[in-house]
Amino acid sequence: MEIDSSNGYGDRRFDTSHKRKYVLAIKGIPYEIDPIVAFYDNKEFSKLSSLHRIPVFTDDKVTLCDSSVICQYLEDCYPSCNFVSIYPNDIVNRVKVRCDQTITDRSLNIKISKVLQYFEENVPKEGYMFGKNHMTVADISIACFFRNLFMVMLN
Repeated sequence: MEIDSSNGYGDRRFDTSHKRKYVLAIKGIPYEIDPIVAFYDNKEFSKLSSLHRIPVFTDDKVTLCDSSVICQYLEDCYPSCNFVSIYPNDIVNRVKVRCDQTITDRSLNIKISKVLQYFEENVPKEGYMFGKNHMTVADISIACFFRNLFMVMLN
C-alpha cells in the first residue's frame, strides 16, 4: 500500500505520541504532526477523537486514537522493505511485545519503581528485547518511557 502522507495529532509530552512518530520514521512513511494539548476541548479534534485521546493517526482509510493500535495498523498496512518487522514473527514473542507495550503505555498509572523493576528483570543487558539485531515496538515503547521520565525530571 502506497501512502503520500499521513496526519496526526499529538502532544510532545506524551510518550505514546513519540512511539507513533518513531514507527512512522522507521517505516519511511511521510507524516505531519499537528500539536494539540491533550484533553483540551477543540471541535476539530473532537471530531477525530471523541474521547480526546492522543495520539491520533489518519490516512486515507482510517482514523485511529491509540498508539498500540496505530503501530499494529502501520505494521500490517505498510510493510517496510528497508527494515525488519517491528513485531517478532514468533507468536509467543509477539504477545510478549504487546504486553511490554501495555506496561509502558500505562506506566503513568503504575508506580515508577514497579515499572523500573520490571525493566530490570526483563530487559536484556545487550541487544534488543527480542533479539540482538531485531528492534521491536517494545524497544520503542521502553525508549519513549525513559524519554518521558527524563522530561518529567527536567521540569
